Amino acid sequence: MVQSIYSNPTERTRKMKESPHSCQMDENSARKDCGQISPITDFEIENGVLKKYLGDSETVAIPEGAVTSIGNEAFLKCEALTSIDIPNGVTSIGNYAFSECKSLSSIYIPDSATSIGNYTFSGCQSLSSIYIPDSVTSIGNYAFNACTALSSIQIPDSVTSIGNCAFNFCKSLVFARIPKYITQLPLGLFSNCESLASVRIPDHVTTIGRCAFYACKSLASIKIPPHVTSIGDFAFYGCTAFTSIQIPNSVTSIGDRAFADCAPFIPIKFSNIGAHIGKDAFTAADKIDI
Repeated sequence: MVQSIYSNPTERTRKMKESPHSCQMDENSARKDCGQISPITDFEIENGVLKKYLGDSETVAIPEGAVTSIGNEAFLKCEALTSIDIPNGVTSIGNYAFSECKSLSSIYIPDSATSIGNYTFSGCQSLSSIYIPDSVTSIGNYAFNACTALSSIQIPDSVTSIGNCAFNFCKSLVFARIPKYITQLPLGLFSNCESLASVRIPDHVTTIGRCAFYACKSLASIKIPPHVTSIGDFAFYGCTAFTSIQIPNSVTSIGDRAFADCAPFIPIKFSNIGAHIGKDAFTAADKIDI
């Protein structure tokens, strides 16, 4: 069973106090007295950067005050790791920091964190949910790639940049919330998310990138907001559950095979006769009203 991920330290402390091993203290004291803080010798730390985890524990709590950032590959392929508690004061989580931690099911990201790097949680196959605090402003390329157990994601409105293929191959992802100030949906954002059934594209979005929703086979409908001007190649390719497609007049360019191999015999409404329409953009569509 996947452990809960608490949205704030107060909730986490409350759960500690309800535990049969509770210490009935404040958060930091409870962590120390319950033996939850990992020994400092388990970490290679240089100038506040956690360079490498040297231990072999299933559960890890990084000591308070010792670390300001998690370095690149710090926990790479720690396959026994199931739970990680990152303390307040950590501002960034580096590239590949927890990549291929296949047993990792619980992680606490503090409110001090501002960035999640490239491939940070890629291949964390047991991670079914994660809380991203509203201090985070950027999520890197392939950050959650192949997190095959991840079922939902709430990306806070503080995030203004999301990298390519950030949630590629999240096969269990059913729901995703995109932050409202995002203006571009990048390459492969939710590609191969075959269980994705609900997602709302914010009104500020102007560009839907190549393969953004490629092979999202459970996505029955999607509202393309009125400020979108460009839909990339293969953007909705293979969305076989679509029942209809309505494209706003603001769209001036639709890429090659953008809506190809969606459900056959679905109606498509699009009335901008001056728009560029790429090769085989609507293959398998029954009717196109232009």
